[in-house]
Amino acid sequence: MNKISIIIPARYFSSRLPAKPLVLIKGKPLIVHVIERVQTARISEIIVATDHEDIKNAAESTGLCRVVLTSSNHSCGTDRIAEVTSGLDADFILNVQGDQLISGPDVIDEILNTADFSIPIATLYTDIHNPDELTDVNTVKVLVNRDGRIIYMSRSPIPFDRGQYKEKINYYKQVGIYLFQRKALLDFAGIPATPLELIEGIELLRILDYGRPLGGIYSGRQLTDVDVPEDMETAREFIHKF
Repeated sequence: MNKISIIIPARYFSSRLPAKPLVLIKGKPLIVHVIERVQTARISEIIVATDHEDIKNAAESTGLCRVVLTSSNHSCGTDRIAEVTSGLDADFILNVQGDQLISGPDVIDEILNTADFSIPIATLYTDIHNPDELTDVNTVKVLVNRDGRIIYMSRSPIPFDRGQYKEKINYYKQVGIYLFQRKALLDFAGIPATPLELIEGIELLRILDYGRPLGGIYSGRQLTDVDVPEDMETAREFIHKF
């Protein structure tokens, strides 16, 4: 049986929402909500990878995870979890971003039940229902081909609608949950960032820019994340509902 570890990267100095993992939602820090919602019997352990003692203390207070203090110099969350992964013997790493809220552990089970583990790296994606998200630069849009592989990711609306396609266009957005083969994750951290990644500010574009496959895992479940202060009310409503 595959050994799967969940690693939650949680950076203190977020440019859009400073100290984001510690923002209180219904009396609990955001990072605590994330930890509590990813518990599932099919994983080996939950690890929080952070660069700050206050986040470490908040995470450890749950009694549900192990916390590793990492370098504060990482440019993205994937590089941060790679630092932790180098000391693990897990077969697969499920990266759940520290601002990603899910309805419960059944979402994790669904991912593990439907994922193609032969693909080295995959990301979760879901439908865009709110038209405002198409033009919101904080929402990363994805294109998926017929084989379920990610073709491209962008902060701009993709595909562009010229008005000649008569059928309904399905738009999708990335969800902050990635599945890595252990070796693929360490390889990712060892290759330089690429122009596409830096232009769009999307770390997984590094994979596509090097011509490597990026799998897509679709979920129709309700999910939400916290990028900017304006997302807080949506997060409160989500936590109240689930």
